[in-house]
Amino acid sequence: MRWPALAGLLLASACHVRAPVTAGPSGGDASEALPPSAFPPEPTAAPNRSPRNARVLESILAEPGSPPTVHVVIDDPRFPPGTGPRLGIDEGHHDFHTLDGMFAPFADAARADGFRVIAHEAPFSAESLAALDILVIANALHERNDHRIGGEWTLPTPSAFTDDEIAALDAWIVAGGRLWLIADHMPFPGAAQALATRLGFGMSNGFAFAATEQGEVIPNSIQHTRDEGTIVSGHPITEGRGPSERADSVRSFTGQAFEVPDDAVVVLRMPSPAVSLVPATAWQFDEHTPRHDVSGWPVMAAREHGRGRIVVSGEAAMLSARYVEDQRGEWQPVGFQAAEAHDNLVLVLNTLRWLAG
Repeated sequence: MRWPALAGLLLASACHVRAPVTAGPSGGDASEALPPSAFPPEPTAAPNRSPRNARVLESILAEPGSPPTVHVVIDDPRFPPGTGPRLGIDEGHHDFHTLDGMFAPFADAARADGFRVIAHEAPFSAESLAALDILVIANALHERNDHRIGGEWTLPTPSAFTDDEIAALDAWIVAGGRLWLIADHMPFPGAAQALATRLGFGMSNGFAFAATEQGEVIPNSIQHTRDEGTIVSGHPITEGRGPSERADSVRSFTGQAFEVPDDAVVVLRMPSPAVSLVPATAWQFDEHTPRHDVSGWPVMAAREHGRGRIVVSGEAAMLSARYVEDQRGEWQPVGFQAAEAHDNLVLVLNTLRWLAG
């Protein structure tokens, strides 16, 4: 594939994202209404779900032209409603994914499993973190790279966190705190690098893709499977509490690959071959864009850290649910409600349950 074609294809996907899917009605900004066949008459189970005790339900919105809503139902939740661990989703660091935004379906899934979910807006300190059992950071940014306030997705990508915040987080985890650090493609890995380094991980500030044997980029989302070894067996995140909670096939939607310390357990990895493209400006690639081999590199890993636990993920969209508008003006699912995302929701719940202990 020629570089202009690759960049155009990826940009088309990136730029046609519409309103995030939430657990309740919200307006959309689509310019064209969907055909009647796109609107089911009542909530229906998404077609990707094999028999599970957790299901994704899709429904229509009252406003034609808006994407469907998504709601998660769990028949056998880990905790009774509202009694589980206190789970904070970071909103204090220019985060791209937030509780009421891109991560609303993630929060819906956590609440359905009994977790008490709140937005965490304060700087990280011993005092602010004491209010949480689990912290989720999803694509934090330095203000320089926050395009919502005039920033740019270009190099450099400074740390989203101060040195004092990183030290406070480290101490909190060692004392028993639980962190899920999610850093997607560039510029997000750069913003998370200082924190990741303190915790033993090495971010790759690029875009990770499967590739052909000749090194040509395959600009598609990636299917990770147990059979092909890109889902790693043996950890509670991939095994769950029993056969109905095994993660056998999950879909990721363009992120990064990263390096892990020796004591980390890899749960998802890149296929082989695979490459990471490292542009100076997000989504802009040409024949001069630096690249490096990331064949088999981790895209999700877990480790114990003192009395606490850490999970690092290199892709965020697979952990929530949203829709993008295609060239025909029709909504296409991206996330755990997508047809190919057979066990993405299972992966989310298994991860939260492992972090909870």
